[in-house]
Amino acid sequence: MFRIRARNAITSLARRYLFTSSTFQPINNVLVAPASTSSKFRFFSTNIESFKELNQKCLDLLENKDNLHESRLSADIIKLMEEWTPLWASAGKHFVRNHDSREDDIRSSGADVLDRLAHLLLDVRKVYSNTKQDRTMYDHALSLSLSFWSKCPPSLENGERAEALLRRMIKEGVLDVSRASRKKLEVAYGSVIQAYSISIDRDGSNGALKAIACLNELETNLDSHASVRIQNSAIHGCALRGMVVEAEKILDNLEKASKNHSEIFPDVLTYSSCLNAYSKHKGKVNGKPLSLRAEELLDRMMKRYEETGDVRVRPNQYTFGTAISLFATSPSKSNAKDADRILQRLIEFHEKESLKGNLLSTEEEMDYSTEPGTGHFVSCLLAYQRRQDIQRIEELLFQMESLYQAGNDKVKPDYRCFVIYLDALSKAGESEKAEEVLTRIENLFAEDESFSLNNYGYNLCIDAWTRSRKGSMVNREEHARAIVQRMKDLAMQTQNDSLLPDMHTYTSLMGTILKDRKSDIDKKCEDIITLMENGDKNVKPDAVAYNHLICAYQISRKPEKTESILERMQASGVRPNIICYNSVLNAYGKNVNDQSILKVLKILEKMESIDMVKPLSYAICVDALARSNRIDRVEEANEIFGRCLDRFQNKSGKDALDRTIFDAMLNVHLRSDDASKARNALNVIKLMGDNGIEPSIISYNIVISTCSRIPERADTKSKKLAVEISARTMDVIRNSSHLKANDTTYLNLLWVCSNISEMKERRATLAAIFRMCCNDGLLTPKALSALKQLDHNLFWKLVGEEKRGGRVEISSLDASWSARAKR
Repeated sequence: MFRIRARNAITSLARRYLFTSSTFQPINNVLVAPASTSSKFRFFSTNIESFKELNQKCLDLLENKDNLHESRLSADIIKLMEEWTPLWASAGKHFVRNHDSREDDIRSSGADVLDRLAHLLLDVRKVYSNTKQDRTMYDHALSLSLSFWSKCPPSLENGERAEALLRRMIKEGVLDVSRASRKKLEVAYGSVIQAYSISIDRDGSNGALKAIACLNELETNLDSHASVRIQNSAIHGCALRGMVVEAEKILDNLEKASKNHSEIFPDVLTYSSCLNAYSKHKGKVNGKPLSLRAEELLDRMMKRYEETGDVRVRPNQYTFGTAISLFATSPSKSNAKDADRILQRLIEFHEKESLKGNLLSTEEEMDYSTEPGTGHFVSCLLAYQRRQDIQRIEELLFQMESLYQAGNDKVKPDYRCFVIYLDALSKAGESEKAEEVLTRIENLFAEDESFSLNNYGYNLCIDAWTRSRKGSMVNREEHARAIVQRMKDLAMQTQNDSLLPDMHTYTSLMGTILKDRKSDIDKKCEDIITLMENGDKNVKPDAVAYNHLICAYQISRKPEKTESILERMQASGVRPNIICYNSVLNAYGKNVNDQSILKVLKILEKMESIDMVKPLSYAICVDALARSNRIDRVEEANEIFGRCLDRFQNKSGKDALDRTIFDAMLNVHLRSDDASKARNALNVIKLMGDNGIEPSIISYNIVISTCSRIPERADTKSKKLAVEISARTMDVIRNSSHLKANDTTYLNLLWVCSNISEMKERRATLAAIFRMCCNDGLLTPKALSALKQLDHNLFWKLVGEEKRGGRVEISSLDASWSARAKR
């Protein structure tokens, strides 16, 4: 069996940079223990002095080179370079993970010294040009010089220095491209290609393109294809930058070359690098989603492996993992199912390989295993979480447990998996099931020292009670407080402070109190905020927490206290956001009296002055005016409506106008006593269209309702216009591809008929509307009652004369008439 060499340079690169797919990333940093600083400390305490000492030796040699014999100088350079090799490799890995200005200065100084040493070696090259032994020694030193730049922390400068050294070697005949051995050329060019591939681009320079140019030059000099190792390095450079087309081109050329040259054979790293390019790219390539391209590439690998049986090309956990991740994060509606399908392919493939005895067992080959892991499942679980497919999440967790019990330790469900499950249950309001999962988490992880259980799952469980579907049947607050106490008890029992309640815990607790709407809402929320204000930094209230308190005072009908919360926030160093201001507006707006309306108008002016206003703010004010009894409410609402349009017309994003402000203005006209209010409502609808906003069925229902409430004193012309507007509105609804009439639409239409003075026309119109309502399955008791009030005799004629004198119930009529109506 072919064994992948652990010391292969591209393998080393792959382990450091390549397999960084989001498949294996934690779903939230709250689930991960803080990064340890021990590696940084160890580097400073042990390697840093060696680094400095060796650096100084080199500087001393460079400064005194003229006083040394050339032969001794060359030997000293070679010796120093050999000393640098292990130290530089370990330092390179360290610098990739840890960024520190002091370390960067040391690394930069070391890089300068190495560059000067390499060129100094070229300056004295003639000393070692006589014998084969001398040349071998010299070539070894130059190879070391070039290889340093592929092991350095990523920098475009490394590639440029490596290429400059290579060019000088060629120019001075040290590396004769026409005579050099294939291996010697590949080693030299390979170091340059690797250095460019892992570089960090700057000033419009692209290391991957430079690597490809070097690859093409190498193949021209060789008059054949470069080794797979070198090509993999170039593809890896493309992958890091998401350059899909370039990566695919190199892979395609390799596949074509392998038909005639058995030694040129794309391996698993070749395909994995190309897949990684897909994961780094955004959007589509040539119109095809990257997830589909990934599956096609996976299929090519599978086909090649089946044809050859060569383990070098066998898909591994990373190739499958990248494909799963690409599907899981794609915008496709079937993304979760597609990711799941690839996961099941991986599981089936691993089982087949197990039966064949083709599994790798040595530690150095674990990166090439086909064994599915927790990360693969996490990608699918996250995709199903976004789709709110709780059933499939449960099934995948059960499958993980089954595989774990069958002997696969890598798929043991971890805390992440259960938190994903909890999050889905929380959003669905499955509170009782969420508590069951929380108990299961405690049993599994409370005593697990390998992973520190935290409060994230508990907060989700409290959120589940906030969203609970149990309604008034349960006391949400009671359950939420029990979970908070549970957190405290377990934290004390396990000495795990990360289990203690935090700001999110108490904010969620207030959410359950607001949802319950029991007595003393404001006092309970006030007590929680006070507790948070007096607590440590982890529980200090933020704008969301304070907004819950504002809402509590709003529900308790104490709007005057909401405004003081804004001042309290600022005193606590928390800047009130637009949501807080809107909540204060809403509190006053719901308390309909002249004093409250004046407050609403005053607060809105203040919000405008500090540029803390959105279209919703104006909508709240307009809606408050609509429900008030102010004589000039229509004129005042129109003025505010105009200010909103002036401020936000032609804006986009969060500042864009939406239906809310227009629907609020429609409600103003609905509740007004103006005889021409139907025309005014129609003008608002036209304004919506002018601003690129599509009216909803609610908007049109308000228009029809407005037409049904024309004042009795209005003249015949105004009433007739209202009937015409309602008829035209109904035509728009019925001819729309996305709007559907509902029971409210037909109820309002029936009442519009009260404006028809001619009895024959009224009866015909009522009958037509009733039949349309029944045909659409939207007949309700309210509609029957309206018809009976509007025309008693017509009512009995339409529902059946035989029922006259009795009580007509919906259940006694044709079931299809109310098949789709709200009950």
